[in-house]
Amino acid sequence: MKKIFLLAAILFGATLLAGSMNPFISFGFRGGMEYFLKQGDPSDYVAGINPFPVVPAHTKYFFGASIEFRISSRLAVEIGGEANQSSSITLIDPSDLDELTYNTASVMHFQGAIKYYFKRSRLSPYLLAGGAIDVFPDHGDWTKMTKKGYTVLLIGDHDEIMQAQVGAGIKYFLSRTFAVQAEARYFHFLKDPGGFVQLSGVILVCF
Repeated sequence: MKKIFLLAAILFGATLLAGSMNPFISFGFRGGMEYFLKQGDPSDYVAGINPFPVVPAHTKYFFGASIEFRISSRLAVEIGGEANQSSSITLIDPSDLDELTYNTASVMHFQGAIKYYFKRSRLSPYLLAGGAIDVFPDHGDWTKMTKKGYTVLLIGDHDEIMQAQVGAGIKYFLSRTFAVQAEARYFHFLKDPGGFVQLSGVILVCF
């Protein structure tokens, strides 16, 4: 049994020594929050067609994973996926101030980006740019009751939502194998106006 523990310790130490602060591949476990900007304007109100023209700003939380490949001393490619949780929002009818409260749909978010590192050291800042797509596992239509007792049909998202993204972050190596990362990204919807800001923290295993 002692020999097994000794062998495991040697292998673990070898893994730490084999790592690099310019790793070829990194696996990340990420989590954070997304702040969705307000969409629409009260002037877009149309009775019976668009009675709730404004979607207010709201926050969602997410968790996911990513993988990053080094392609040069300064450049890397990252792909990842996240599960975004639903959040509660309230819509207001500007004609009579009626209110409709509902939970937004949960979303599977997939993204890819090119990263540019200003330097490769224990503290490594970077910029990124890329694209993303949102997929809605549960995108059916449903009805809800407003505060004043009216029934409203809510149309679910039946199509994937494409986005462009830009961002910046900083990676800190705790050792040659483990790192932590903090970053901010902005995702802009390609077909609809608006977008959201994503703030995340990442734990990385690097090889």
